[in-house]
Amino acid sequence: TPNLFDYATSELSQDAFLLWLLDWANPIYVDADCELHKAALVFVRKMMDMPNDWQIKSVKCYKQKYHIDVLAVINGEYALIIEDKTATKEHGKQINKYSKCLKNDPEFSKLIQRCVYYKSGNESLASIGKLEDFYKGKNLKIVMRKEVIDILSPFANIISNPIFVDYVSHINKLDEKTQSYLVEPAGKWSNEAWQGFYLALEDKLNMGDWGIDYHHKGFMM
Repeated sequence: TPNLFDYATSELSQDAFLLWLLDWANPIYVDADCELHKAALVFVRKMMDMPNDWQIKSVKCYKQKYHIDVLAVINGEYALIIEDKTATKEHGKQINKYSKCLKNDPEFSKLIQRCVYYKSGNESLASIGKLEDFYKGKNLKIVMRKEVIDILSPFANIISNPIFVDYVSHINKLDEKTQSYLVEPAGKWSNEAWQGFYLALEDKLNMGDWGIDYHHKGFMM
């Protein structure tokens, strides 16, 4: 069947999915779809680095508050800040700016912050390393596509909600395209296959960097 996320490919679409999934963690939705509620609970706990038995009493979601992609207040105690990326990467120290904005807002200033860099596309190991170095000691969790697949895929066969199923299928297809350089001839490689090849080279050589130059129609350099 057609997959919604084959057409809803922007970061705003992924923002919407993340906000939607976080909202499902609210206890009021347990009877509406118990399995989807459970998946949302697991997702929130993983994003927050909390144990499996951590109780989630309330989730209040905010869209583009201070231009933050995804913001959720958990249990009235924590502020979960998600910088959501598909193909692009962080620029202008965005997460740092968002954190400061919330600290200067009386409504959010007393909340314990948890910051997440969420990436469904591919990014060089060197780029991720620079991000880790800059935010070292600043409570940033980096969540790449592989981890998202590990979190959500176990629920894909027991949840019938088409939005959830389409998203899990979408990120799995992205991963398959990235790994397709292993089985396809180079002349048939997609952009994702080339990215997978560059990632493998970078890992093997333990050096180098690559990125996507959007001024030249997505050419990787």
